[in-house]
Amino acid sequence: MKKIGLDIGSSSLGWFIDKNKKGVVTFETGMSKGQSGGYTSPTKDRREARSKRNLIRARKYRKWELLKVLLNGYVPLTETEMNEWCHYKKGKQRKFPESEQFLKWLACDFTYQNGEKYKNPYELRVKSLDSNLSKHEFGRALYHLVQRRGYKDIGERDQETEKQIQRRGESGFQSALDGNRTVAEALVKGFLDKGERARNQYPYREEYRKELELICESQGYSTDLNDKGEYADKFVKNLWKAIIWQRPLKSQKGNIGKCTLEPSKLRCPISHPAFEIFRALQFINTIKYFDTNGEKQSLNSDLRNKLFIDLFLKQDGNFKFQEIKKFLDKHSVSVYKYNYPINPKNNQYETSVAGMPICKSLIYLFGDSAQQALLDIEKFNIGNAPKIKGGYSIYDIWHIVFDFDEQHLEKFGQEKLVIENVIRKRKGEDISVSPLVELKRKFLQGYSDVSLKAICKIIPFLKEGYLYNEAVVLAKIPYLIGADWKSFKQIILDVLKESNKRYQEKLMIASISNNLIDKHKGQTRATIDGNEDGSFAYKDFSYTITEKDVEDVKNACRNHFGDKTWNETKNQDDIIQKVALEYQDYFYDQKRAYRKTETLTEIFNSLLKEKNINLNGELYHHSNRENLYNKNLHVNFKTGEKYLPKYKDTEREILPIPYIDSIKNPMFNKSMSIVRKLLNELIINGEIDQETEVTVELARELNDNNVRAAIERYQKERRDNREKIRKFLEQYNEEESRTLNVEDNIPLFELWTEQIFEETEDESRNKIQNKNRLDILREKEDVKRYELWTEQKGQCMYTGKMISISQLFSNEIDVEHTIPRSILPDNTMANQTVAFAKYNRDIKAARTPFYCENFSKDTPNGTSISPRLDNWRKLRDYYKIQYETRRRAKGAEDENSKNKRIQDKHYFKLHFEYWNDKLNRFEAEEIKDSWARRQLVDTQMVSKYAREYLKLYFKKVAVQKGSITAEFRKIFGFQEQDEIKSRDKHTHHAIDAAVLTMIPTNSSYREEVLKEYYIAVENKDKRKMDDLRKKMIPPFFNVQSLIKEIESTTLIVNYQKDKILQQTSRTVRKRGKIQYVKNKQGEFTPL
Repeated sequence: MKKIGLDIGSSSLGWFIDKNKKGVVTFETGMSKGQSGGYTSPTKDRREARSKRNLIRARKYRKWELLKVLLNGYVPLTETEMNEWCHYKKGKQRKFPESEQFLKWLACDFTYQNGEKYKNPYELRVKSLDSNLSKHEFGRALYHLVQRRGYKDIGERDQETEKQIQRRGESGFQSALDGNRTVAEALVKGFLDKGERARNQYPYREEYRKELELICESQGYSTDLNDKGEYADKFVKNLWKAIIWQRPLKSQKGNIGKCTLEPSKLRCPISHPAFEIFRALQFINTIKYFDTNGEKQSLNSDLRNKLFIDLFLKQDGNFKFQEIKKFLDKHSVSVYKYNYPINPKNNQYETSVAGMPICKSLIYLFGDSAQQALLDIEKFNIGNAPKIKGGYSIYDIWHIVFDFDEQHLEKFGQEKLVIENVIRKRKGEDISVSPLVELKRKFLQGYSDVSLKAICKIIPFLKEGYLYNEAVVLAKIPYLIGADWKSFKQIILDVLKESNKRYQEKLMIASISNNLIDKHKGQTRATIDGNEDGSFAYKDFSYTITEKDVEDVKNACRNHFGDKTWNETKNQDDIIQKVALEYQDYFYDQKRAYRKTETLTEIFNSLLKEKNINLNGELYHHSNRENLYNKNLHVNFKTGEKYLPKYKDTEREILPIPYIDSIKNPMFNKSMSIVRKLLNELIINGEIDQETEVTVELARELNDNNVRAAIERYQKERRDNREKIRKFLEQYNEEESRTLNVEDNIPLFELWTEQIFEETEDESRNKIQNKNRLDILREKEDVKRYELWTEQKGQCMYTGKMISISQLFSNEIDVEHTIPRSILPDNTMANQTVAFAKYNRDIKAARTPFYCENFSKDTPNGTSISPRLDNWRKLRDYYKIQYETRRRAKGAEDENSKNKRIQDKHYFKLHFEYWNDKLNRFEAEEIKDSWARRQLVDTQMVSKYAREYLKLYFKKVAVQKGSITAEFRKIFGFQEQDEIKSRDKHTHHAIDAAVLTMIPTNSSYREEVLKEYYIAVENKDKRKMDDLRKKMIPPFFNVQSLIKEIESTTLIVNYQKDKILQQTSRTVRKRGKIQYVKNKQGEFTPL
């Protein structure tokens, strides 16, 4: 079977097919990095140019619209001239009117009618307030309004808008406006009369509307409104439409994703009151308390209802779980402990809980009728919901607030709902604002995973206390059964309870069985590859499991649960027996397939049929999700079957276009597009087919912009710290006459600085105050930093003794692994500390810190470990708070603020995860199989998408983490243990792709190899390293020859779009005029 490795980066793609074909493709990244460090799309210039053209076109259309109104005697322009300018005819160029009268009219020169000549249109606009103008003068004043119609205030406040508003006050424009009637009068008296520029101000659209009304009234036109709120005078209405009115933004409704449960329905906005109720009930149902026996118990129905109505419905924003605890303690018989984490520093529940700002505001505005409508919201839809005020229901009011702009919303509130404005203080001033406008400003952007239709079906079961996954399964049954629901309800609920119990049990049995099967497949794979002497039961389909196999089953059960949990499990024999049966069935199976588990829906349906209850349709399932890329497949409209596209010449199936609506990451999409081009070419040429095994590694920079920015910030911070450490070590080598490998000792020194505490003890148990490590790392001078670090001491996490700087680089100190690598194949910094070698090798040995005798008490071998973790706990809790507070927007936010919040969220999450992992490894009471699996699996979202896309064609697709690839580079000999990976040549991508084809795809076998490797490295056992390398590499395979061949024969393909039509030079123009510059010969040439 062929294997292909793909090393996918943001601007490069390395590929390797076994030992036959290889290559590297470089291309322009989907996002360009700017000088300031941010990323921009390569289409930015095009987009900005289009925006400018659209703006110019919109202004031109407005002028044309006004001139059509003014053609009736207000402008010296004929209809023919107007048509020649604004209507395009094929083969004929548009012509701007060039009649003498029109040009004079534009110049405010009305001498052609024996009128005046004005310096500028502003004077004409001011004159129009108190004097009657001629029709042409009136028309020219209106034409100036359409040229400068002000900025529309849409209620949002981004950074640039705030600057402009501030500048209104600083420039004197606001004070000039306060002392005059209109914008024109303020500009003339406040600026033009003083010889200052008038155009560089920031007037609002509303201020121009008031000026238009004043001018029209002064010239004898009525500005009264009719019953519809429109101008009664048709001429004034047409002027308003041409000058002031702005077309609403194009709806983005088509970009909203589809519901995961109702694929034909759009997802529900998170600002909808039904979603707030749905979210609150979900959370309430997860709350458990511990009874006197330490067992988890759910809240009773009355307590859940009280909690929802008396607490959740009154929360305007996010709040802490501590408030829920206080409420429950007040309404419960006893004070209980709950299933949410407690901050040990203040003994408080710090979990953040989402409030219900929209529901609370609706109840505040419309009273008890709104509250009752909200409590029954799932029973109605927009057509039959009860009216709460003015003939409008909760649904109607939400839709109006969601869709209307603030101006129309205020008007609607006053006229239809009789809601008067309220006075609010804003920067010391009283401002009148509509309560509906305040409600709209509380609407957060975003959408749920499910639709309103699905939410309304799920809510009734959430109200009964069911968890989300159970409520989803039950949600459709009342609609499928119809009138029989009431009579069958209790039977169905009992069946669901039994189904859930069976599902969890089967899931657990299958998980343990598949771990055993995975290990056997790893041994089989090694046998086939020639890396092992043989595998038991290989192609023996009559094999019966032995006592040794049963022992393996017992060990697998223990590893799945963990030692502590397994010892407390009562039905051990039953679990062992069921796993053994599944394991035996695997050996009898000629396909030797992994054990599959029925879904909860399938088990539920099966049990219902046993009760003679038949459902006419499919149930919801919370985890059902088809491949996102399936929509890109071709469809046979007769059968509805989906199939891959075919290459026209060979009729071979190929990969479809990788773009889908739900992934808007240009960098990832560009890389996947190049992958498609490469793979399709290889498929067409017969180099690979659907049976080819594909192994992929994706670069971290292929994440979206905000995640990428957070990762880069985190990595830069670590790089800067390492650079300071590198300088210190070089200085230390020089002054102490030591011979240290600087690169090797950077991680060692990082671990040492992590373990520095503000207060430590020397050998005589005397207290020593230390300088904070962050203060030290901020120092720039090498000598001062050296002196500070030699004066200060680090502390061994296990013994509590100090580690001096001289000891740090001696054999007295080990870089130990918190959870031994024989248990967990984890070589990350989160699993490492520096400790005294004697304690690490003789006392801790292969144990975890929790089982060290001095973990929670002082012993002769060392003081208690647990108190020393407090400093790390503070760091973890700090980063957790920073992360939690940035998970949700605190209110309306502009794009820049939103991006900054999301970037900070991911940045603090990286820090939180590091310290949380570090602490968890010290406090872990048991190590389960799932821990090891987590270390070997790439959990990036983009990795999941890449795998789904490739699975459209290939049967076997594996995704490897970059850190795992790095380890196997060293195992196979592509890179020495202490060597830094060379990135000088593009061929390193092809080398990584070659490594990917050699990494075992079987997770158990891969884990076993890594454990052997780590033990050999830890013991510095070169013989064992060589034996492992020989075992992994096929006979007669020479790694160095392969590297040389790749570097000497690999052709680097630089993929670029056709640039024949790309503009390479242009003539510089200003206001349409070519700009010239004088050359050395004194001649003027275009710039």
